[in-house]
Amino acid sequence: MAIENKTVLGEAQIEAALRTLNGWRREGNTLVREWKFERFAQLMPFLRGVLDTMDRNNHHSDLAVDSRTKTLRVSVTTHSAGAITQADVDFARALNAT
Repeated sequence: MAIENKTVLGEAQIEAALRTLNGWRREGNTLVREWKFERFAQLMPFLRGVLDTMDRNNHHSDLAVDSRTKTLRVSVTTHSAGAITQADVDFARALNAT
């Protein structure tokens, strides 16, 4: 299990990270990415990979599955810090690598 780096990031650090995080955007104190699938059945194996990434990184994001639009939304923040931390960026990078 990975050790999380819960260093709170400043505005410049968050903006720099977002430039390297394909598909991610900021919504307040949260990093968000959505994936859309042609068929709902395609979403489920991907979701299993997201769950594995959450466990490997010991960082658990908020997930929203919309079966109507076949969309998975992942929102990540460090609730204990009330902010975006390096752990959130690390998780987003890990998820992009799956």
